[in-house]
Amino acid sequence: MNRKIINIFIVWVITLSAAYAQTDIATDIQAGELSLQEVVEKELVDSPSIFIAAGKKCDGGFSDGNTCIKKKDCPNACENGLRPGKKCRRNGNCPNACVGGPQDGEKCREDLDCPDACAGGFKAGNNCENEWDCPDACAGGSNAGNACLADYHCPTACSKGPKKGKKCTSDRACKARCRGGENKGKPCRKDKNCPGGECKFFKCDDYGTCSNKGSCSIGKCSNKGTCTDIGKCKGPESRSSSFAPWETPWWQKL
Repeated sequence: MNRKIINIFIVWVITLSAAYAQTDIATDIQAGELSLQEVVEKELVDSPSIFIAAGKKCDGGFSDGNTCIKKKDCPNACENGLRPGKKCRRNGNCPNACVGGPQDGEKCREDLDCPDACAGGFKAGNNCENEWDCPDACAGGSNAGNACLADYHCPTACSKGPKKGKKCTSDRACKARCRGGENKGKPCRKDKNCPGGECKFFKCDDYGTCSNKGSCSIGKCSNKGTCTDIGKCKGPESRSSSFAPWETPWWQKL
């Protein structure tokens, strides 16, 4: 007999059985012999199809935690690679991703898709072949961002005022402004230039160091995507029927 016709017949039998069962339960409720809680428990125990749908859940895979009836309700998912968690059927559905270099995190098939690049330093982001292609850079000071070999290539600079970022050796090189008084905010050299206020010099304290280190970040197509997050349909079986070890419950064949 055609499998589709068999399935339709089985569903009709289940529906008819459920209708009779509901009639009996309604009669028991009206007679005060069953409570609502007892009805729920009775349905879960006496109805295999209802129990399985409510009790089984996907363990792992794309639909982890979702209710299931059979394995096909719990597709597998990608692990690692470009799209971890993506639904998959084979490894080919899970592309690899670059680690390191300017294409870090991008799709790749081989190492050639993941060029090397400078990480930090004067040429950050530029392609490289070795460390010599990625010189260090000044952090702070008047040469901030420029290439350097040592701290003396990164002179101190004024941190504020009209000379901000300019090389300095003392506060006087950073100019001064009147604080308070009649000439508040105006340039000054001495307190007498600021009646009722004081002459304050901006600080020469933006210290430069050759500490923005450059390195050649090697790009590798090493974040391999695999279809190995296997989804399984797990949960309790119905307690209403028993089967011989060689038999398979009819509802699991649907």
